Amino acid sequence: MDNFELYIYTYEKTYRIAERFLRFAFIDNKNKNRPFATIKNQITKWLYVYTKENYTNILDTKYTEPFELFSKKAQYYEMETELEEIKCILENEIQEYFATTNNNIKDFIFSVAIHKALQEIYNIFSTTSPFFKLVYNQKKYKYIQFKKLKNTSYQTLTIYEKMMDIEYPYRIIEREIQNPKAEITTTKIDKIKNNLTHKKRQLFDFTEDDGIAYLITNYFNKTRKP
Repeated sequence: MDNFELYIYTYEKTYRIAERFLRFAFIDNKNKNRPFATIKNQITKWLYVYTKENYTNILDTKYTEPFELFSKKAQYYEMETELEEIKCILENEIQEYFATTNNNIKDFIFSVAIHKALQEIYNIFSTTSPFFKLVYNQKKYKYIQFKKLKNTSYQTLTIYEKMMDIEYPYRIIEREIQNPKAEITTTKIDKIKNNLTHKKRQLFDFTEDDGIAYLITNYFNKTRKP
């Protein structure tokens, strides 16, 4: 596995771990009847502190120069995608820097890939809270997919529209009323309401993954403190 492949592998794995961690946290807190606002604040605060203490600080101090190169990659390369810029900066300037030091480039790549992913995940979770509130309220944990929300307006997603219809049934009734071809009857409206009530009770299975134990333990140890 070369340096760029290591970066991609670590970056993608961090996303997968974060998704499993959030599912576990949502399930645990939902079972305790905690409101979404509480769990959202806990997770955003924890993600910020965890990233800063375990990765940002290390990159700023131990890997100051290569981290600065990585952060300024767009000033060195103008490519179609950020990923192409990352590949170029890793294989050239950063590779050249580590060739002159005793530091391990793979340790740096591991840290910078996790840092990059966690920063993105923090931003996604923080800026799409209406989406995650619906996921939490309706227990639709299978919709926790950060990659689908990256660089996308969550309001345009089909799964968001489906959850909004369940949360606010009048939306479906309004669409029926506004449809000139629809035949609106009291029976039809009652049927829509009954179907939505049934959907709200639906649960999705989730199996904990041992691979996220270290994140889960760290998180819950901190949130248990008074």
